[in-house]
Amino acid sequence: MRKRFRVVLFLSLVLSCPSTQGQLTSPEPGLAKTNMDSLKPAPFTLVILPDTQFYSLQYPQIFTAQAKWIVDNKEEKSIVFVLHEGDITHNNTESEWQNANESISILDDVVPYALAPGNHDSGRNGNTRDTELFNTHFSLNRYQNLPTFGGVYEPDKMDNCYHLFSAGGVDWLILVLEFGPRDDVLTWANQMVADNPGRQVIILTHTYLYSDDTLHGSKASHKWNPHNYGLAGGTGGANDGVEMWDKLVRLHENISFVINGHILNDGVGRLVSVGDHGNQVYQILANYQMLKDGGSGWLRLMEFVPELKKVSVKTYSPHLDQYNTHEQHEFELEENVDFFDKSTTAVAPQSKLSNMWGDIKGL
Repeated sequence: MRKRFRVVLFLSLVLSCPSTQGQLTSPEPGLAKTNMDSLKPAPFTLVILPDTQFYSLQYPQIFTAQAKWIVDNKEEKSIVFVLHEGDITHNNTESEWQNANESISILDDVVPYALAPGNHDSGRNGNTRDTELFNTHFSLNRYQNLPTFGGVYEPDKMDNCYHLFSAGGVDWLILVLEFGPRDDVLTWANQMVADNPGRQVIILTHTYLYSDDTLHGSKASHKWNPHNYGLAGGTGGANDGVEMWDKLVRLHENISFVINGHILNDGVGRLVSVGDHGNQVYQILANYQMLKDGGSGWLRLMEFVPELKKVSVKTYSPHLDQYNTHEQHEFELEENVDFFDKSTTAVAPQSKLSNMWGDIKGL
């Protein structure tokens, strides 16, 4: 009897609700839209800083302008991380590191960033793997307590490290690797990727892709190969782009990007390759150091739009206050951008009416 009474009461409540043309009204349009929008992964931006070596040497004001622009546009552009591709300095001198530190420090406590050491940051143009000045000015102590910092390969050295963040409904891992990483570094990198299967991986290193859109080392004509620098003669040797692909990148289904600088010529390139697990790997080169004033302040903006499964790459200079819209500098990644399918977006809650119907069915 009580069950029948509850059924009748429920139906009376439903039938007494205001309706339009005999159907139940939807929730208030504005409220419904707000609730649904809040469940959509928000767009976000990564900023890529190509080789800044000549800024640290001669044009520190340009480096500073880049950092200030990033801070000033953090909210509008939804900037979540800054990735420096290496060759932070040119001659690896104390004065250049002071200049670099002054500019990069503008980002501290505002936008997290990762720095990959280049050959010009190691010994004297890569003759050794001496990165003492790099680790003096950008020491482990500076990062180890940050919520986005993961860890390092070697104690007290930031040459090879990883950072963590979440954006666009996806958990990410930024894996920073030294110039021409040693074999043991690649072993460590493989373990880091394997230990984080739920994260999409961005590899940040100084050289990997060449300006002819092929892996660095795939052709005899390729210049500036890590094997041709003195540091390659040390323990563990060095690995170029081809070797990094075979020993690391192709092996993991959660590696999505490889970002690098270093290469001259026109300083740009991109390549999409398929890993062993069928995943797309987007490999992108940008280096503007040979342009006027050491690069004219050009930086890259990688704008992620999860809802459209698209990544837009743009090139902008805070120094010139202009975009480079040439197809080599402004393009979209939208074919088979599948890492958004691995998102951790929350499931939308059931409507109040559907919950009520569940209750009535259980009577």
